Amino acid sequence: MEQELFERLKMRYADVVEKIIFENRRFFFQPLPIPWEFSWNDDVSFIASYSRKTGVLKVNLNAVDFYVSNDTPLIIECFLIHEIRHRYQSINMHQYCIDHNTCVDAEYARRCIDSYDNYIDPVDENGQTNPAYYYNYVEEDAFAYSHAVMRLKYGYVPYLMPPIYYDADFDNIVNLYMQMVKSKLQFSKE
Repeated sequence: MEQELFERLKMRYADVVEKIIFENRRFFFQPLPIPWEFSWNDDVSFIASYSRKTGVLKVNLNAVDFYVSNDTPLIIECFLIHEIRHRYQSINMHQYCIDHNTCVDAEYARRCIDSYDNYIDPVDENGQTNPAYYYNYVEEDAFAYSHAVMRLKYGYVPYLMPPIYYDADFDNIVNLYMQMVKSKLQFSKE
C-alpha cells in the first residue's frame, strides 16, 4: 500500500467514520469520545477491530473505500457499532473488576469475562471459518446489538444480513435489544 494513497483515502473518509460514530453516540451508552484510527488490511471483510488493551478502534481504510464505492456504506456503520459494543463490554468488565458491587450490570460483565476467558477464534487451525466463533457470548452480543441498532434506524436492509450461522434465536435476541435500546432512549429523554 502506497503511503500517498493511504493518506489520500484517509482524508477522503475520516469525516465518514467520524459522522458514523457521532450520529450513533446515543446508542453507545458509554463515555465519549471513542478513540479510533485507520489501519489497512487487504481483506475488506475485515472492517474494524477494537483493542481492549489499547482502547482504540481500528478501522480498515481499504474496507471503507470498498463499501462506500460499492454503495453499501451501512455495512461499515453496522460493523463500527459492533466493535464499539466490544468497547462497552470492556468498560463493563473493567468496572466489574474494580468493584463488582458498583458495576452497573455485573451479570453482563461476568458473562463477558467468561466469554473472553474461553474465546474461540474466528478461524480454525486449518485457516477455515470457525462457526463456533459466532457463539462466543461477546460476539453474539455485538452482532445482535449492532443489528438491532441498524434495524431501529433503517428497518430491513437486504444487504445487512447477520452471519449465516445464526438462527431464529438470534432474531429473538435482536428484537430484545431493539426493545431495550428503545426503552433506554426513552428513559434518557425524560
